[in-house]
This record gives sequence, structure tokens and C-alpha cells, in this order.
Amino acid sequence: MNLLQIIRKARLNVDAIRTNNVTSALWGDDEVVDAVNTAMDTAARIIRLADSRILSKTLVSTDGAAYGSGNYGAGSYGSMDLISETYNLPSIIPNTTDYILPPDFVRVVSIRPTDSGFQSLTFRPAAAQDKYFLDQRSIPSSDLSSGIDSNQVFWYTLVGPRGIRFTPTPMDTIDLELVYDYRPPKLLYSVEGTVSITSGDSGVTGTGSTWFSSGIRNPAEVVIGADAVNTVQLGRNYPHIDVVVSDTVAALTRVWQQASVVASPYGLAMVPLLPEEHHAWLAELAAATLMKKVNIEVAMKMEQALEKVYKDTVQPEITIRQIQESLPVDPYSL
Repeated sequence: MNLLQIIRKARLNVDAIRTNNVTSALWGDDEVVDAVNTAMDTAARIIRLADSRILSKTLVSTDGAAYGSGNYGAGSYGSMDLISETYNLPSIIPNTTDYILPPDFVRVVSIRPTDSGFQSLTFRPAAAQDKYFLDQRSIPSSDLSSGIDSNQVFWYTLVGPRGIRFTPTPMDTIDLELVYDYRPPKLLYSVEGTVSITSGDSGVTGTGSTWFSSGIRNPAEVVIGADAVNTVQLGRNYPHIDVVVSDTVAALTRVWQQASVVASPYGLAMVPLLPEEHHAWLAELAAATLMKKVNIEVAMKMEQALEKVYKDTVQPEITIRQIQESLPVDPYSL
């Protein structure tokens, strides 16, 4: 489900859509979008607590691929372009201990060197107050040596929201691979201007649109003919957007096989970074948030019930999907 479908389902859950798609004035479009993003934040927190890698990303110092290729952020990206800022994963450089992590960083999963000659190096987490961490920071630079072809251990600790500090002080330039849990981008949609798509082509061209600068990122879907938020259909699959290139250019995952579209109303809506079978739950939790405007007590009971459902059903499934081997069992005995 894309954001427009989730908005419609959330409104239906609180009886906010009446005959002929007339929506209740009690909840504006921006308010419903905010409720969906609040629900997504809750889901992301539960996913992280399940130690799932669904919301993980890989950055490599030497990889220059721009962020945006691929549907769900999988793969390696040396640089990334968020709505707030651009970011390039730095290489470790001599005599420098402190570095900045990505703007969507939440938690380190792993760090490893990628340069030839440094494969035996290891990076391990430590607490800033640990004695061995402090002792390593106190080693004079004259006593430090290169880590090439060695089994040297670098300890790291997080400093502030996005800072990371290594010890002992590096004496080499080392390219890194960083795997980390990230904060999903805010779910947004756009209906500004019109779109055109040529039959047999995968390109989507906008006129009067501001997709990239307004924060629209893949994964997303395009709804042709949607001149209002609630004209989307719940039971329909819409064409997937592979990448949003600019304010007026996007590309479909597969070529457009229908008749050409010329200057049509549309909706370009992001898709939650959550397994699709759980998107309906996201809409229900958003509806519970909307209900706070009507009855706080009912809304809180709805939220508690939905979070329990998620932890009882969704969280175990998210954890199980990580397993690749059969579980060990005790030998059969009489």
C-alpha cells in the first residue's frame, strides 16, 4: 500500500469518508499524513527492538553510487542525498579519531575495512568510560604503528547523536564498509501539476511538480488520475517508482504497458519501508492516533491493542525471517 491508500484506510477506520468520497473536516490531509508517520515511527522502533535488519543500510567509502537506486535501500552506497543534506561515508585518515555518521543513523550494526592489507583489522564497540578504551586513547602517537597486515583491534564509541570515535588513533588511511540501522524518511505524497508517461517507456515526466525538493523518495507508487487524496482504490496495485531523479523526472520499475498518459492528474506517493502485509496495521495505528481528537481514552486503548498485536504477530515474524538454517533439535529418544 502506498501513502494515499493508507490515508484512505485510516480515514475509513474512523468513519471520516462519507458518500461520494466527501471527507470529514475534522481531520485535514496534513494531519492524517502526520498520524501515519507517527505510526511508522512506532513500527520502526519495534523492528529495531526485534533486532531485525529490515531497516538497515550499507555504505562504503569507495562506492560512489548515489543514494536512490533500488526500491528499498538495499545495497552499497558511498554517497547519499536526503532532503536535509548530502552525506559521503569518509575513509579513516591518519591521526584523526572522530567522524560523523549518516544523517539517518540510528544504530551501528557492523564496521569492517575494505582495503587490501587491512582485512585482519577488527572494529568493536566500547563504552567511553571503559578503562581499556581510555588507556588506548592515552597511547602517545610515537608508539603507534601502521595496522596493515596486522590483527589490530579498533574500538569505537558513539559521541552525541551522530559522532563516532575510534581508538587507538589510526595511523593509516582505511576505507570502510558501514552497516547501520537507519531512520526511515517521512512518508510524503504529491499531487502538484500533471504527469506524462509514454507507452512502452519507463520514464515519468512531471510538469509543475516538485518531487525531489519536497522530499519524495523511493520506494513510491504513481496513481494516474488521482486529482484528490481519496480517489485512490484500496484493492488495487499501482505502478512502482524505481527512483525519483529530480522534481520532474522519475522512473518506473517496469515499462508502462498501457496507453500513453499526457498531462494527467496524478498522485505520487511513498511506500512504507515495512513488509507489505503489515501496511494495514500501519493504517489502523494511524486511525488510533486520529481518534485522540475525538476520545483520548478510546484512542489509547486502540493503540495499546494494536501495539500488542504487532508485538505478538508481526515482531516474531520479522525476527524469524532472519533465520537461514534449520533450528537444532534434541536427538530422538524413547
